[in-house]
Amino acid sequence: VAEAVTDCAAGRDITVVDVGCGTTTIAPYFNRLARFVGVDIDPDVVRVLKEQGVEICETRDMPALKLEGEGMNAVVALYMLQFKIDDHFFNDVAKLMKDDDLMFANLYRIPDERKQDLKTQAEKAGLCIEEVPDTLLSPGRQVFWAVSKKPDAAAQLARRVEKGLGGLHKTP
Repeated sequence: VAEAVTDCAAGRDITVVDVGCGTTTIAPYFNRLARFVGVDIDPDVVRVLKEQGVEICETRDMPALKLEGEGMNAVVALYMLQFKIDDHFFNDVAKLMKDDDLMFANLYRIPDERKQDLKTQAEKAGLCIEEVPDTLLSPGRQVFWAVSKKPDAAAQLARRVEKGLGGLHKTP
């Protein structure tokens, strides 16, 4: 994920917003980023990451998050969309994103009806989704979404994720 997002940034600074970050932050995987912001609903997670020096805010603060600068914003939502999310989640994400910004999410063990509901919410918020099937890591249990306001940006991220997945091999 970090390599795909970094490649799509094409040398620009990146601000990564990790929604539902938990205490196992992905910040170290983004070696060329300008800013990393964790977002989580759990006050204990917020406390722990603040103690570690990670910039973090509680989920209810997400709409107020300010992302300035000429770089690219990347919203990452790993293993969190299967939980109950606010009906305004994708509207909040869309408000944060500039046209070329990206979002990467995995939809893990989410029933098809719920996936369609989430997709409808995202599209109503003005977001374009490219779905990447997971054929290696958790086949049949998850799919990946590459999301942007612009279809070509979502497609670029999806192609880069597919390329990265193609380089993974299961060990016997």
